[in-house]
Amino acid sequence: MNCVTHPATEEALPCARCGLAYCADCVVVVRGERVCANCKDERLRDVVSGVGTNEQPFARLFTRLAAYLLDRLIIFLFLVPAQYVMPQRFTAIPVTILAFLYEAWMLANRGQTLGKIALHVRVVNADGMALSRDRAWRRAALRLVIDLCGVLGTLGLRRGLIVTGGLLTIADCFAAFVTSERTTLRDLLARTRVLRVT
Repeated sequence: MNCVTHPATEEALPCARCGLAYCADCVVVVRGERVCANCKDERLRDVVSGVGTNEQPFARLFTRLAAYLLDRLIIFLFLVPAQYVMPQRFTAIPVTILAFLYEAWMLANRGQTLGKIALHVRVVNADGMALSRDRAWRRAALRLVIDLCGVLGTLGLRRGLIVTGGLLTIADCFAAFVTSERTTLRDLLARTRVLRVT
């Protein structure tokens, strides 16, 4: 589909209001909807008046937890052989690093990990657009910091880290219960959101 304004641009999607195809340079996002310049004013009037608001379908917390647990199970199954190669005590560190690389790479490339694909959720930018690579890596790095604090504390390398990791995990999860968009602390810091997809 070619852009109405820029016919040479083939990567165009329809405006949510008029249905004409426009490229990314010709649209703005209002409440998660891509609208063209001609429709923008009408859409903003709808938002101000409260008519036709189309809230983004944020993923439920239980679904997000299930996707996380499924991803951890996948990583664990790949690392079972590693437990026979390295001392049992230090297996948790490579698992944590592998979890970070897996999550960052999958999110940067498709906005979903295997667990999120199975449970029909996707990570997007805060404006509802496709997740950018830098935000995908930033979001995964924030989880890595939380996980490493817990792992290093559990190994006894730094006793205070287990408390820090626990507090960070609680703060990360608590934010999702008190924000209207169900954003964890990681989502707030990385400026991402988790949506249901069909």
